[in-house]
Amino acid sequence: MTLKKLIKRTLFRTLGQENYLQFLNKGFYFAYSLGLLKNDKAYQYNYFVKHLINKGDCVLDLGANLGYFSKIFSKIVGSEGEVICIEPVRPFFRVLKKCIGNRRNVVLYNYALGTENKMIKMVVPKMDGYLRTGLAHVPTKEDLENQNQYEFNVEMVKGSELLQNLPHLNYIKCDIEGYEQFVLPDLKGIIEKQKPIIQLETWGEHRASVLQLLTQLGYIPFGLIDNKLTKNIDIVQYPGDFLLVHKDSEDQLTAKLRTNNLISI
Repeated sequence: MTLKKLIKRTLFRTLGQENYLQFLNKGFYFAYSLGLLKNDKAYQYNYFVKHLINKGDCVLDLGANLGYFSKIFSKIVGSEGEVICIEPVRPFFRVLKKCIGNRRNVVLYNYALGTENKMIKMVVPKMDGYLRTGLAHVPTKEDLENQNQYEFNVEMVKGSELLQNLPHLNYIKCDIEGYEQFVLPDLKGIIEKQKPIIQLETWGEHRASVLQLLTQLGYIPFGLIDNKLTKNIDIVQYPGDFLLVHKDSEDQLTAKLRTNNLISI
């Protein structure tokens, strides 16, 4: 076991689940505010989104987790904007609510998005004696046979119904552990109408189908490489989150980024 994992396990056992999660949230924002994470590729979008989002924008945070992006979004969009956070796992949601629930430009939903309105189970791996916060997902058959995990009952709703009355939508951050292959097709009508920028974590067998859907809707995939938005990436091999920009918005965004030398085409 690595030292980092040993520390996490010790903190989890000492603090208990909810206090441990709050510690992670506060620790992240302490390090973020000091710029200590700028050279860590895992957090490059946390610093870069300020170049992609504007005051007054509406941002949809799918898989808000402990609020690692939500608070940043809230500060960027300001009092005239709105951040809609969707987080299904109850312990994560409680921390999210404590972190940003009092902000007037934030709306919180304790739901999972899907293709039906029903109750479902979600699982989070129990690894090395502590709760892994980034891997909450709808279980496969193999997952249900695994005893080394936490299970949560979650309310699933259709995003196309929950979000149907949004007057505008400028940015979607989607990190929902493979379930994007179901959620994004359900949101197709909203995406077609609003044409938001989409920050997307997708991998494995889900990647091809999701990217095919979005390219059919007129989206162009970019990657973030050395703190520059980069076009013409290898969508099969690219290891990070994608940024998908609708062709109607490409020229405006690239012109904005070019002035700060933040794009490579």
